[in-house]
Amino acid sequence: MNKKVLIIEDDTELSELLHLILEDSGCQPKFINGSDYLQSVIDFNPSAILLDYLMPNVGGNIICCGIKNDERTKQIPVIMISAASDLDEVALACGANGWISKPFDIAALELTLFKWMEYANKQELELSGEAILSNRSAA
Repeated sequence: MNKKVLIIEDDTELSELLHLILEDSGCQPKFINGSDYLQSVIDFNPSAILLDYLMPNVGGNIICCGIKNDERTKQIPVIMISAASDLDEVALACGANGWISKPFDIAALELTLFKWMEYANKQELELSGEAILSNRSAA
């Protein structure tokens, strides 16, 4: 299973902490600050995205909508992270797959992240299996 995780976060210290946690969990993390996020998502092709909701230049909900509305990236699980009291409502409204409130428990972060990466991997395998079957039946 691909374990590449894109971290979109404006807090450098938190990004570094997430980077260490993810590396220790066997992931390949990459950090960006939110600018040109769509091209970064496409180029890195992560198996999941950890996305801060409250950022100064562009809100995480806007970024999430952009990711979920693009055919090339919509299947990638997005987990929003924030201390905002309405995080669950915001995450659901923009199409995020999950959310984690700050301060967060490392085990809860890993559980949520790995659950969605496993789900995405299963979906990808099912789709590729269906494509193989449809190609065989067309031949």
